[in-house]
Order: sequence, then structure tokens, then C-alpha cells
Amino acid sequence: MKKIIVVLLFFSLAWTVYVQEERINLLENSLNQLQNTLAQLPTMPNAIMISDDSDGVANILPSVLEGVVGLRVEATIRQQTWFGERSVQTVGSGSGFFVTDSGYLITNAHVVENAFQNEQSSITAVLFDGTSYPAVIVKYDRDLDLAILKINASVFPLTFASEMRLGESVFAIGYPLGFDLSLSITKGIISGLNRNLGNGVPLIQTDAAINPGNSGGPLFNMKGEVIGVNSSKIASSIVEGIGFAIMGEIVTEFMDDVIN
Repeated sequence: MKKIIVVLLFFSLAWTVYVQEERINLLENSLNQLQNTLAQLPTMPNAIMISDDSDGVANILPSVLEGVVGLRVEATIRQQTWFGERSVQTVGSGSGFFVTDSGYLITNAHVVENAFQNEQSSITAVLFDGTSYPAVIVKYDRDLDLAILKINASVFPLTFASEMRLGESVFAIGYPLGFDLSLSITKGIISGLNRNLGNGVPLIQTDAAINPGNSGGPLFNMKGEVIGVNSSKIASSIVEGIGFAIMGEIVTEFMDDVIN
């Protein structure tokens, strides 16, 4: 009886070892197949490859920075107070970008609003290298929130994109909160197209950070082409990453009669 039990235990142990070895062999074969598949993936047709374009902005910057400009707006305006009307000196800042090599530049109308038709005002355009020039308003449209300015200098113009796609990567360059943070760069994607905030102007929605002072600056695609003019954001404690830019086609139509 003991011999029978020993024999049964032996065969049971042998079977267990055999099963475990088979499982190990199957696992090894699966791992080998997975490794082979991964090794072949880059050359497989229609393979979906996820690339890291984090260096893309760094590569593009040298070709676009010269086209971005900071704007300083000083104006004396009349303001109503409890003690009557009085003169108030205002200083504001924003961003813009050149659209011709002869010094025409685009910005938001609200950036230069205090200087529009105001003889007691001045606009200074500060270039990427720190040089500055006086600027004058050539065209102004409060409804579109766009303005064309002009300086007397030869500059580097930016170009507009012919198309854009929902979800594509974008980045903004501007002067948020003034000149201490000049030429700040933020990156995101196109979160929505043809957004409307009530004034009928189609906007690009983006999660690239748009802050006060970025207004009027360019929103770029990853080719270094301008797709829009940064204009506003939704500011709230319960909202994050909802900024807007005026679509490029609206901008080109606005400046067509002046530039051409």
C-alpha cells in the first residue's frame, strides 16, 4: 500500500512539474512574439507611431521670434469720479506681430483702445532685441477687436497658415503681465474651432495659456505659421485652460485693404 502511495505521489509531482514547464514555455513564446512585434512596428505599414514633439517649439523659435513685438500704450483719458471729471494717466501693455517687412503689425483693438483718436497718447513697439519705435494706429475695429499699427523700420514679418486642424499642437508667444516676462512661450492644442462669444467673430479655442498682455500676439502651428491672434480667456476659479484667438482668415480679411 505504501509503495502504491509513493508511486502516485511521484507521478503527481512529475505531472505538476510538466504542467509548469509547459506554462513557462508558453509564456516565453508569448514574450518572444511580443518582442518581435515591437521590433517590427516602426516598419509596419499604417503603424500608428506616437512621437514626442516637445523639441518642436525650440526648433521653430529662431524663425519666428523676430516677428513678435511688445506694445506699451501710454494715454491720458478723462474719467468720471465722485468729485467730477478728471484726467487720468494710464499705462498698458500687450503684444503684436509684424505682417509686412515695412513695419505693419497686427494687435487687438482693446490693447490700443486708450490711444485710439487720443492726441494725449503714445504707443511704443518693442522688438525682440529690445529696440523700440513709436507706432501709429492705421486701422481700428472694436467689433472685430483688431487693429493695424505701423512703425518706420524694416522688420521680419510672419506668415499665416492656410489651414488648421482640431487637436493639432499650437503655441503662443507674447508679453504676459508686461515686459518683465517678455516673449513668454506657452504650448497647447486647438481645443475647438469657430467658437462664438457673442460678437459673431469666429474664434479658435486653445488650452495654451493666454494671460493679460498676451492679447494681440500670435498663435502658431508647429510649422511656425500664424493661425490666429490671441485675444481673451475665460477667467474663473472653476475654469482652466480655455483661451481664445481670432481666426487667421478674419485677420487677413481685415488687413487686406491696408496691406494690399
